Amino acid sequence: MTINDLRGVLKGRVLLPDDDGFEQAATAWNLTARQPVAAVAEGNEVEVRAEERVVRVGAGVKWGQVLAAAGPLGLTGLSGSAPGVSVTGYTLGGGVVEDEEGV
Repeated sequence: MTINDLRGVLKGRVLLPDDDGFEQAATAWNLTARQPVAAVAEGNEVEVRAEERVVRVGAGVKWGQVLAAAGPLGLTGLSGSAPGVSVTGYTLGGGVVEDEEGV
């Protein structure tokens, strides 16, 4: 799969090292040890399928977004006490919290 193929199937952005915003997007992956990042895929879509009790999210979605989308349908998720942590980060046992300024 090429980068253009990836960009065609993802709803979010796919950033490469020469793209504006790449350094900021890649920073979260380099906090522990500096490592090369080939691309960053961002996705902010939240799809709630209440009848199946399933939520599908993009890689950039924060738990607070999931709770906001699922709550009106009578659903919730175990998000801990930090709704600013991404679903991916929380699922992998950690995460990076960013405020409105991206800090």
